[in-house]
Amino acid sequence: MGNICCGPDGEILHKNGPWRDVNAWSEDADNGHDHDDDSVDAEYNAGAEGREKLILLHEKHKLGRILSARSWSSSTSTSSAQARDTWRKLRLYVKASPKALRRRSSRMAVMCTPMDATPFNSPSFPKSEESTKFLLDAINDNFVFDSIDDSSKLLFVNAMQTKEFSEGDWVIREGDAGDYFYVVEEGEIAFIKRGRSPEGVPIDPPLQVGTAAKGSTFGELALLYNTPREVSVLAVTPLKLFRIDQRTFRSLLMSQRCRVRTELLDLARKISIFQDLDVTTLGKLVDAFSIVTHRPGERIINKGDRGDVLYIVKSGKVRVETDIDIIVGEGECFGERALITGEARWASVTAVTQSSILCVSKGVLEELLGPLDRAMKHCYLVTLVRSIPMFKSLRRDEVDRCVRHFKEESFKKGDKIFPSEKFYLIKEGRALMMSNKEVCVEGTSGRNLSLEPKLIKLVKNDYFENLLDSYQEDSDALRSPADSMDKMNEYTIYVEDDMVCFTLVASDFECVVGDLKTFFARSLDGSDDCVRSKNKRKLINLNKLKMRRILGKGNFGEVWLVTLSNGEDKPTPYALKIVGKRQVLKHRMVRSIMSEKNVMESCVHPFLMNMVSSFQDENNLYFVLDLTLGGELFDRIYPKDTSMNPDNKAWKASKFYKSFGPEDDRKALSRYGMAGLGVRQAVFYSACIIDGLAYLHNRRIAYRDLKPENVLINEKGYCVIIDMGFAKIVLDKTYTMCGTPEYIAPEVIASKGHDHVADYWSFACVLYEMIVGHTPFFTKGIDQLSLLKRIFKSQYTFPAALGSSNGNGLNEALCHWKDLVSRLLKNNSVERLGNLRNGVDDILDHVWFAHINFNEFRNQNNPAPWVPDIGDILDKSHGKDMFRKEVFTSKISDEDQAAFQDF
Repeated sequence: MGNICCGPDGEILHKNGPWRDVNAWSEDADNGHDHDDDSVDAEYNAGAEGREKLILLHEKHKLGRILSARSWSSSTSTSSAQARDTWRKLRLYVKASPKALRRRSSRMAVMCTPMDATPFNSPSFPKSEESTKFLLDAINDNFVFDSIDDSSKLLFVNAMQTKEFSEGDWVIREGDAGDYFYVVEEGEIAFIKRGRSPEGVPIDPPLQVGTAAKGSTFGELALLYNTPREVSVLAVTPLKLFRIDQRTFRSLLMSQRCRVRTELLDLARKISIFQDLDVTTLGKLVDAFSIVTHRPGERIINKGDRGDVLYIVKSGKVRVETDIDIIVGEGECFGERALITGEARWASVTAVTQSSILCVSKGVLEELLGPLDRAMKHCYLVTLVRSIPMFKSLRRDEVDRCVRHFKEESFKKGDKIFPSEKFYLIKEGRALMMSNKEVCVEGTSGRNLSLEPKLIKLVKNDYFENLLDSYQEDSDALRSPADSMDKMNEYTIYVEDDMVCFTLVASDFECVVGDLKTFFARSLDGSDDCVRSKNKRKLINLNKLKMRRILGKGNFGEVWLVTLSNGEDKPTPYALKIVGKRQVLKHRMVRSIMSEKNVMESCVHPFLMNMVSSFQDENNLYFVLDLTLGGELFDRIYPKDTSMNPDNKAWKASKFYKSFGPEDDRKALSRYGMAGLGVRQAVFYSACIIDGLAYLHNRRIAYRDLKPENVLINEKGYCVIIDMGFAKIVLDKTYTMCGTPEYIAPEVIASKGHDHVADYWSFACVLYEMIVGHTPFFTKGIDQLSLLKRIFKSQYTFPAALGSSNGNGLNEALCHWKDLVSRLLKNNSVERLGNLRNGVDDILDHVWFAHINFNEFRNQNNPAPWVPDIGDILDKSHGKDMFRKEVFTSKISDEDQAAFQDF
């Protein structure tokens, strides 16, 4: 790999030609040593009194005519040294900006232009064999293309078009929207960057921060997401470039990924041992496939080898060498018997033609699904149980967890079963159920003929239960033990043949669904959470609300404190989010805003922002939200004033706090050089976050922008996840690049297709941040592209001193924290905790959360680390803003208004 230059704009320059790295512009760098940011910090602190003079430094260190490309390329060593010194001191000046501002500027959410998952007709520009090879070599050195197969790379190369520039032309300008990725074929370019004051004011003159020549690439960020250019590029000589735009790149990539994934799913469905797997499980299996290519005559399996890999022929033909050779072709598999039985290979297998083979090992399968026979049985049972009326009101995840609690019980012919707080599902065998209570049987003439016991035949897949009798609606009345026994013995099961049943006891059922009275109410309601949530929404319009004051402003509108008159002495306060339709249409965000509304409408959970109502008028969309004024989790991790936010006294006296021992959290962290919230607070806040995420994920909703800024503290001190702008229902995979760079998962960067599992990566980043005081991939002065590369390669570290627990409660918890974070930050999403056979339960049941009972935790009755002192938010001393409806000279067309008809 050739030289790499990373300018301050985050665009990486690859390969050939001279270059200069602005981050290495120091005397140390000149002497071949690493640049020392700490020395810059020391110089910054020592020279604080003269900092205001730094803005004039460019007068003292002139670079010549900054717009003369020739003068840059022919700079003497003296002028280069002056340039380095100028840039060094400008960096010191930039350090004068507040830490919080610098941190927030690197934490803004990003998004690429959404694409449709439909076949894309790519443009194609003919190229010589030499040009094709040149371009393939160039992009092979760029990490954006690392996860892309060779055939897809060829499509990208064919889609690249040439663009020529004259000497002195600007190729791109700082601040312009990023549109193209470039490869330099001929000529030389210079990279120009303007320094900025802490207030964001440009400092003249701009500086040359690097050069590049033939074979170099730049502009990668434009392929990943929409972001302004942070550097200008000038043609130093006549220039010839190849380029490809974001839409072409991402449409091609998504089209290819979707096609390949569909092919793999179709192949997997044809394999008999996978036919009982549900769509979700099958998708996880496909993610685990690796593809290996074999040449004709190459041996794939040797007879007698250990059998622990399943093979599926994607393309080509292979020969299974037995007494009579068997040819296995496309869509067929081999090695499945050994996968289940563990036997040694009974035959050798050789490639007949060039063959592409899908492989998955037994170990990976068992991590994802558990033992294969058990996984198939589990999927079958989930499907069966979901058809039983009493389970129909359960969410998908609840049914899954119920089935995991099932146990097999065997009964002999002639046995009697008296169901007692247990559910039975017949796996095999037969039985008779006789009610011990007389039942009126109606005659053909319509009058009662007799009273006799009721007899019912039970066969395979039938069920019977006396699971919840003591929780029925009439259970409020006290019963004697004799009454309870009579109730349980209302019917008896007589086993006719040897019988095996799947059973579920009431206590296990209650662990899954929580309070059984609530469960019965939900069952009798007959609707799911989404329907109930919609039914609870209040019918509100602007006339019913009183506008109090502005809480915040954004690019798309405002958030107001409002009150709804409800006939009480004190009106109910809410937050009103106002989004302008014109802005939504201009930025092509209709689908996103509709998705946000639909997600919020379908969710009711204590740790998710609750939408009370939504409505629209001619110009705006309105969200009425519960008011959450405790501030962001960000402000708890990075307090502006360390004397603020004192711990709640009730918190320190709580059983939860004391369960970690007497040591102070911050002292424990300082021992390892960490500056986060502390173990106890991290456990508490992370429990809120993961429980809210689990609720979303069980509804197949991927959140996609988890960060402390999107987590608020409510009036009880618990966390609430807000801002569903990127949330999306994902049934299989989605390919839109979105999120905040410090928290984005590798599969999102690589555009491999992602789902809710990407949220577990982001959750790990937040959890790491709460303990250490920064995200795992962030380093001082890092640019966005370098940050993405670190994420892509999973380059992060834990504090070196973190070791054994030594019996200390907080030390032990830190070891659990390290284990959880490392298992969540798996580069391959297939291996990530939360995506294995037990799903999110693997996270909820992790020892890090050993002191959390999630069913109780949701009630928010335990003391929180900190409870905000909100006061009277309607106090007139806060002042009042005047609400004025904006007047527009033109109307939104009927066609555009139709886009919001379902809001």
